[in-house]
Amino acid sequence: TDIDISKIPRAMTAHLPCDVSVKSAEWVEDSFHPRYDVKYKEYIYRIYNGAVRDPFLEGRAFYLPRAIGDGAFDRMRSAAANFVGKHDFSAFMAQGSNVSTTVREVMYADVERVGEEIIFRVAADGFLYNMVRIMTGTLIAVAEGRIEPEDIADIISSRSRERAGMTAAACGLYLNKVVY
Repeated sequence: TDIDISKIPRAMTAHLPCDVSVKSAEWVEDSFHPRYDVKYKEYIYRIYNGAVRDPFLEGRAFYLPRAIGDGAFDRMRSAAANFVGKHDFSAFMAQGSNVSTTVREVMYADVERVGEEIIFRVAADGFLYNMVRIMTGTLIAVAEGRIEPEDIADIISSRSRERAGMTAAACGLYLNKVVY
C-alpha cells in the first residue's frame, strides 16, 4: 500500500465493526502469519459479583450473585497461580475438540477485584476451545469451596474434563491482547 503506516489504524477504523480496534500498525515480512506468529494472547473474564444484577453489564459480564468474600477471593488467586507453566490442559478443553496437541504454556494467570467485579486475566502461547471459560468455572468452584486451590495441579495432571469446573458463560470472555 502507499498509505503512510502511521495512518493505517485510522483508515481501518472506517471499515471495521465497532467491537474491533486497531491501535497501531507496523511493517512485517511477507511470511508473517497473524495466527501462527503470536507470542502470546491475553484473555480476561469478567464476573460481576454485586448483590443486585446490573443491567448495564447484562451480556458483558457473568453475573454471580453469591458473594465472594475476601477469603474466597484469596482462594481464587491462589488457585489461578497453579495454571502458570507448560502443561497438558486437556481437562480445560471442551469435549470433542479436534486439536493436534493440548499442551499450552500459561505465562500468567491472576484474579483481581475492581469494585463489584472480579476479573480473571490469563495469558498463554495458545488456548484450547473453551479453556478460559472452563478455568473460570473452576475458579468459581474454588471460591465456593467445591474445589481446593491446591487441587488445580491434580486436575491438570488428570487430563479429565470431569474434574474441572463448569464452562462459564461466554458473556464475560474478552480477547484483551495479542502480542507478536
